[in-house]
Amino acid sequence: MIDLCRQYYQDNLKYLKIIDEFEHEYYSNKVIQWFLKRSFPYKMIKKALQIKDINQLIRLRYFISDLLQSFSNQFHNTIEYEYENFIVYRGMKLSKEQIEEFRKNQGKLLVSNGFLTATQSHSNALNFAKKSIKQTDVIPAILEIECKSKDFHKNILFTDRNKSKDQSNQDDVLFNLHVTFYLDKVELNENIFYIKLRISNEGPNILEKYIEDTRQQIEDLDIELIFGHLMLDMGQWDQSQKYFERLLIDSNNKKQAWIQYSLGQIHRLKGEWIIARQYYNCAYAQMMNPNQMCIKESAQILSDIGELLYIEGKFEEAINFHEQALQIRRKYYSSDHPHIANSLRNIGDIFHKKDRYDEAFVYFQEALTILEKYYKSFHPDIAKCMSSIGYYFREQRNYDKSLESHQ
Repeated sequence: MIDLCRQYYQDNLKYLKIIDEFEHEYYSNKVIQWFLKRSFPYKMIKKALQIKDINQLIRLRYFISDLLQSFSNQFHNTIEYEYENFIVYRGMKLSKEQIEEFRKNQGKLLVSNGFLTATQSHSNALNFAKKSIKQTDVIPAILEIECKSKDFHKNILFTDRNKSKDQSNQDDVLFNLHVTFYLDKVELNENIFYIKLRISNEGPNILEKYIEDTRQQIEDLDIELIFGHLMLDMGQWDQSQKYFERLLIDSNNKKQAWIQYSLGQIHRLKGEWIIARQYYNCAYAQMMNPNQMCIKESAQILSDIGELLYIEGKFEEAINFHEQALQIRRKYYSSDHPHIANSLRNIGDIFHKKDRYDEAFVYFQEALTILEKYYKSFHPDIAKCMSSIGYYFREQRNYDKSLESHQ
């Protein structure tokens, strides 16, 4: 990260001096102070998030991780409020088009694309909104954000910047990355547009659900691996590949196995099956290393090798790997775990390909029973299983049942 920053600001002596200071004085517990200085980490992170520069975010990930971790450190949030709800503000200068965009989105959810700062002081926000600037085609506006005390330690971090003598300072409240807001309304009051927001739990629930589902697929994943899988699931295959290749250089043995497995997934999705199998084989070999035997986790790799062989039309080999995975999963997981269901569906798909439709249907039904019991509501795994059942009914010329399953 330091080398990147020096390269980025190679012609700026002022920032190069600050970077030297950062290199010698930075510790994780000082991340907020460094971020709110609005110097090089702040500016680089803000720009990378705005333009979705994945490479830049990868290089800055340790600083960003420290920043995210700060929201879990309770000592920052020592302020107590008499009431459950409170309001914070942020003065802004917006164009007419931006105001109109806010108006169009009243009653909708908005997601911040960075770490938003605000203030408990309405007068500070007002001073900032009214501050004279050279640009004349902008309108003063204030974000008025309703918060709840339960949002502490998750979405809101209080800093000590309210002690600043700057009457337009707006840095005493920091919102977490990708906080979701509900846009209540936009109204004009004394020539100031007030954009009234409140924190919504829907965004965090979606993110938590993604992390939970990812960890169900691969247990004990840390946030670095989840970040790579998020890029992969977003279709950023090349970026995800570069990320995992970098991660592979500096990792411990168990983590290395999961990185190689992830690279195998990427190459499988790109249709590079030979390379994918090589990564899967390396990951499996590390899992079977006597010094760190990971039999339970190896089932995921066996399953993916089975899927790769299925794609290649090698059904006999594929079913062998899926049956190995199923045997391990039945031993190490509860009988209603979705991993078992996925193995059953994979075996059913192979029987279907081999025209053994009745045998396939038995596996599909058992898989569906497990998934419906486990998830209790719609989930992509259930949809995949229903799709397989739909193909079974199509082969039986029961088109009504087939349509029902696909729907």
